[in-house]
Amino acid sequence: MTKALHTAQARVTGGRANGHGRTSDGALEVDLRLPQELVELVRAAHEVCPYSNATRNNIDVSLTANGQSVD
Repeated sequence: MTKALHTAQARVTGGRANGHGRTSDGALEVDLRLPQELVELVRAAHEVCPYSNATRNNIDVSLTANGQSVD
């Protein structure tokens, strides 16, 4: 194993959609954003997803678990 040449601590705030990260020594500083293409892809997937449609009351749904109806 090679010897570590540099160590630092990092702090990230705000999360992956609107975050910011910075190392304690200031050597690295980044803004975190979701790519617009990914946002559009997720939005499109929710439009055709049966579960998403069901949660918006567009489809009648009955749930069962272990053969029993779930209300």
